[in-house]
Amino acid sequence: GDKLPVTNVNWYDAILFCNSLSKAQGLTPCYSLNGTTDISEWGERPEHSQWSEWSAIRCNFDANGYRLPTKEEWLYAAKGGENLKYSGNEYASGVAWHKGNSERTPHEVGEKFPNGYGLKDMSGNVWEWCWDHYDIYSTDMGGSFSDDPRFCIIDGRSGSIPMTTRTSSLGFRLFRSN
Repeated sequence: GDKLPVTNVNWYDAILFCNSLSKAQGLTPCYSLNGTTDISEWGERPEHSQWSEWSAIRCNFDANGYRLPTKEEWLYAAKGGENLKYSGNEYASGVAWHKGNSERTPHEVGEKFPNGYGLKDMSGNVWEWCWDHYDIYSTDMGGSFSDDPRFCIIDGRSGSIPMTTRTSSLGFRLFRSN
């Protein structure tokens, strides 16, 4: 019954969830490590190291399972076919939970107005993990309930360390390829 966004998950937690959900629904998992999509064969999940064997995870974008979006896919979805400052509006409060209206806590998903594609919460509420890596950081997009609205703009981005970052202001959104 809880409609809050999933938070307090690191990038690897999100990857594991994607493959597990894909397998449970009879879909082809997107992520592999050392040639296998079977997460039970991947070994211990990295927790405190900035480098691990898990840095070699690969994504098969042709697979029909669940995955994290690339930064570019996330941006395309957030724009919703429109050219607006925030996902679905020129003004943050109509589409985003941010520092000024959230009481600094995440809110149930879907309470704000949608963008042109009908997607909600692409601006604000929680940052969302993306597939992309830059050095040791993974990209997170969209801003959060604890940020100033200027961070909730469509191309607002941050970077977090995949294995250690778990916060109440960072979650993920699932994508699937057709």
